[in-house]
Amino acid sequence: MKCRWLLCGTFFIFCLNLGISQRWERCKVNGSPLPLERISHHSYLRSEVLYIPIVFHIVLPPEAEGPSTLRLQSQLDALNDNFNNYQSIHLVPSMFRSDVRLPRIEFCLASEDEDGIAHEGITRTTTSIPNIGQHFFSDGRQSVHHTILGGRDAWDPKRFLNIWIAELESFAARANFPESGRPDEDGIVIDPDFIGKVGVSNARFSEGRTLVHEVGHYLNLQHPWVNSGCDLDDGLEDTPIQDGPYFGCASPFNSRSCGTLDMTQNFMQFGDDPCLFYFTAEQVQMMRSIVNSVRRGLIENGQRQCGELSSTNQGDIQIFYNENNERIIISGLQRDEVYSLRAYDLTGRLARHFEARNRYTAEINTRLFASGIYVVVVEGPNGLTTKKVAVMRP
Repeated sequence: MKCRWLLCGTFFIFCLNLGISQRWERCKVNGSPLPLERISHHSYLRSEVLYIPIVFHIVLPPEAEGPSTLRLQSQLDALNDNFNNYQSIHLVPSMFRSDVRLPRIEFCLASEDEDGIAHEGITRTTTSIPNIGQHFFSDGRQSVHHTILGGRDAWDPKRFLNIWIAELESFAARANFPESGRPDEDGIVIDPDFIGKVGVSNARFSEGRTLVHEVGHYLNLQHPWVNSGCDLDDGLEDTPIQDGPYFGCASPFNSRSCGTLDMTQNFMQFGDDPCLFYFTAEQVQMMRSIVNSVRRGLIENGQRQCGELSSTNQGDIQIFYNENNERIIISGLQRDEVYSLRAYDLTGRLARHFEARNRYTAEINTRLFASGIYVVVVEGPNGLTTKKVAVMRP
């Protein structure tokens, strides 16, 4: 939704169960979407994965416990899962299933900063400004985006998706449409209560889909109802016109407005996380076209920072971190093959290397690892499988 004083529509306010009753908006969008004639769609038919590097800027009061690296990694996993895998498609009404598509966009923590120096892709800043995510300086700048104003400067927004994690009193998150607002404030701001899947206390928003929704806005998607009423829509043919938002878990089979069944399970709705499942073909076309045009610097940087770390040429191999026993688990090995297993920290230092023989699974003991992001490389008969994992000391 877009705020009236920014010529962006109106807000819808609702109450979230966050331990105490507060007035919240699900999200807010700054600026206006790019008109369709501004967007080149020539690249949509190309099906290659597009990579976007993310930097998380945590800007919280000193007494606040910011999200852990593990929690941030769980949010990345949620983004990648929802942008690259079908979610509960059997629960989607049959009339909409043929419209569902996968964006095939992958996200990673930036492994280098703006100057090409190795970095974990996370910055942490303490601030004395309450609810800094909504604080405006006297000249109109939003404080959270500027170090000099108590926040944290963006990394080059043309090359990185900047996500600020900061207190927001009135809504869960906000995003900028492409080419809207100040370039040095481009990105997404999200309240820490809505980030990630690990350690999120409210089950309604524990699937990481608030950020999925906001990335949709960042890539030019509107809410299906736009400004409410049946005379405006989001400009996409495969999202039915809708006269207002849905909250909670509205019935996907009985929720109608403007003479048609509404897509209550679309990621661009206001529903609870467990009830949001998909983007449509034209939403996917919009996002991929935006990434390939006005936000092209993201994928040019992402191919270098994420591409090599996201390759999976051995499709059955899975890599994940088990926090309980402090092990990196590698599954899907072929028993009659030999695999070289390596783990590197973000400085490129080899933290562990051994060969796995005659086994279906292998483990990398991380008890002597420092907390941080590691790149795990599995080299086998069919190529390389690589993945970033977050290792957290208990």
